[in-house]
Amino acid sequence: MVIAGLGIAACALLSLMMKQAMSLSSERAKVPYAAALEARFAQELAAPLQIRDERTDAGVRLVVLARFEPGVDAAKTAAAIGAEVWMHAARAGTKATELVVVERCAANREVRRFPFARPAPGR
Repeated sequence: MVIAGLGIAACALLSLMMKQAMSLSSERAKVPYAAALEARFAQELAAPLQIRDERTDAGVRLVVLARFEPGVDAAKTAAAIGAEVWMHAARAGTKATELVVVERCAANREVRRFPFARPAPGR
């Protein structure tokens, strides 16, 4: 009976882990440049970036969730990430009108928001 219970618990845990892995891979498929950003900022990041679109009254907002390594200048790194995201988003033809990099803590709570306006064409 105990072995059956452990087997069922292990199956449930494996199912949850696979669901999480599938959601991460589908998120990567939506944002093809996420891996390039993570490689570029690997030294500054404590966890993988999450990039998503949010619909607002003003249009589409790109949201980048980032957790930085201790000691990293979050404002400076967020600005660099924001510039890279705008560059990649422009190449991808996004209709986003605004971008915000959200700094997260280890408990995955929001610490600070760094908004960045869309760069003028030609910059």
